[in-house]
Amino acid sequence: MICNKDNKLITCTLFLDLSKAFDCVDHKILLEKLFYYGVKGTPLKLLAYYLDNRFQFTKIGDTKSSFLNVTCGVPQGSVVGPLLFLTYINHHPISKQSSLKYLGIIHNDKLNWKPQIEKLVTQLSKSCGMLFKLKHYANTSVLKSVYFAIFHSYLTYSILYWGRANKTTLLHLIRLQNKAVRTLEYNKTETTALYSKHKILEIPDLFQLSVAKFMYSFYNGGLPNHFDNYFAEIASVHKYQTRLASLQKYYLPRMKTSLGQLSLKYIGPKIWSNIPEKLKSSSPYSFGKKYKKNPAILPYFLLIFVLYAFHILFDLRFIFLSHSVILR
Repeated sequence: MICNKDNKLITCTLFLDLSKAFDCVDHKILLEKLFYYGVKGTPLKLLAYYLDNRFQFTKIGDTKSSFLNVTCGVPQGSVVGPLLFLTYINHHPISKQSSLKYLGIIHNDKLNWKPQIEKLVTQLSKSCGMLFKLKHYANTSVLKSVYFAIFHSYLTYSILYWGRANKTTLLHLIRLQNKAVRTLEYNKTETTALYSKHKILEIPDLFQLSVAKFMYSFYNGGLPNHFDNYFAEIASVHKYQTRLASLQKYYLPRMKTSLGQLSLKYIGPKIWSNIPEKLKSSSPYSFGKKYKKNPAILPYFLLIFVLYAFHILFDLRFIFLSHSVILR
């Protein structure tokens, strides 16, 4: 989507999520639709009898609940059930939503990850509160374990996606992580020193690590089949012996905007080219640990953050000057 936006193209995504779909089929509406589509007379009566007079109950051990008449839904596991369901949802109205939660990630129509990060801020604020209360009763070792259990686990989930949000959007989240890390020590140690001492990665570094793991999986064929052609090797694009071709394995697409440079297709090859060949051949279990310890890996994502910030400031300055000229 970011690549399309970089090329001034429009991307449309349709999510269809039907909660408890088979259980929500209204029998009356279903029979009316079947009649509308031409199922009449004896066939319609047969289907009506098939749906009518069904009962359900709950059994726990030897105890059974009373029987309850089933007034909606189609029998699951039957051959005709899916066909009846498809008939029911045909021409069903679809509503447009500005945001959608899918697999625990909130997507919105602006692709800025603000709803997702706001949800994270709410959750991690509670985690910070628990860490602060526990600080007076537990030692640093216990606090660190709790940090990884109730803070780090939420922070790293799906960071491969929302981690590319601009620094302004991430600012509140970055401050929350700093606050959580400061609870690990009683003295007023500098925050940067605390990250280093406890071997905790900051949000930009966590994002970079998640990209590196994604590239490692791609390199070793550990991703689903639809990712097979996600990155192109330089040799498949051109045969020229350029300096870039000797340093990078995967082709680096040209991005027209700073936003485009935040796309996985651009960041992935950049980060992968900075990883030593010896590290690339590590086992899946040791790659992440070795990656975090390797000093040769550059903080590339921080540079992208700076470029994106300059891009925003330039746009604001241009708007301000334009308004000034109009007012004059």
